[in-house]
Amino acid sequence: MQLVKIVASWFISPLLSGMMSGVLFVLIRFFILNKEDPVPNGLRALPVFYAATIAINVFSIMYTGAPGE
Repeated sequence: MQLVKIVASWFISPLLSGMMSGVLFVLIRFFILNKEDPVPNGLRALPVFYAATIAINVFSIMYTGAPGE
């Protein structure tokens, strides 16, 4: 049963990642890239992307522990 979970994760993880990146791309295209002047919208969205990236990294470190531990 453990082997089935590992093999399933090989397929489920890329599918979920692809779906999430597709949704993110559609949102960026709709709210930023399709505008007449995308630069101001992109600059407004930049801190949100930075915050999301930092939050994901901090959560990962807090959940699994620091690499040196």
